[in-house]
Amino acid sequence: MKPLRIFGYCILILFFFYELFPFYWMFNTAFKTRAELRLSPHVTFFPHNPTIENFVVVLRRQVTAFVTPPIMNSIIISLVSTLITLILSVPASYSLARFKIKRSDNISFWILSQRMMPPIALAIPYFIMIGALNLLDTQLALILVYTAFNLPFAVWMLKAYWADFPWVLEEAALTDGCNRLQSFFNVILPLSWGSIATVTFFTFIFSWYEFLFALILTRSRATTITISLASSILETGVEWGWISALSVICTIPTILLSIFLYKRIISGLTLGAIKG
Repeated sequence: MKPLRIFGYCILILFFFYELFPFYWMFNTAFKTRAELRLSPHVTFFPHNPTIENFVVVLRRQVTAFVTPPIMNSIIISLVSTLITLILSVPASYSLARFKIKRSDNISFWILSQRMMPPIALAIPYFIMIGALNLLDTQLALILVYTAFNLPFAVWMLKAYWADFPWVLEEAALTDGCNRLQSFFNVILPLSWGSIATVTFFTFIFSWYEFLFALILTRSRATTITISLASSILETGVEWGWISALSVICTIPTILLSIFLYKRIISGLTLGAIKG
């Protein structure tokens, strides 16, 4: 068994380096000079003269090349769309899981079917509707689109969790004198933070890294950080240092959010894995 265990550890180590190497290369490139990236005849695994020049350039371009800094647009759009998604999905999923109404299964399937269509198929209809509302190149347009796209996912994730929820706890609270609203906020929600944190994390990630709708529905005022990344491809060539530096900045919010919600995300992903 020992050789087999050593072989397993070797496979895990190789997989670990395989997964982390793109992140290492991103950080490595972000600190290289423009001359080293363009003129060096060999691939270098470490920057010869580490510099923060790329970070200075991309942060300056955030302020000067766009009407509103794309990173600020991304933060506002992602946070607001995530918040609205949670406000709508939590009561919707609770109602579908808790109350047996006529054709509830059909309603649940209809909600899920909204996520079956590929985003590119919705791009033109969204563009026409947003244009008719005079919301092109606004933060509100992306907030509405991201909320509409994230809502089916959030409802189904939470509904799956509440399908196995011990409702006897709610019934006990109702017996003790709580009304339905009080039992929901005082009993059900405190026990559901793990699943809600999981939905929050994935919803925020989609809104933060989304590119297609941001490309089609924005011009300059509501440009997001993903569009700013694409703008580093110039006529003179691809500015890999700028792209890598902005990619490092782009990953910071998701890393911080994952660290902050780590324990709750793990509990949310493993709920229902063990029965009995």
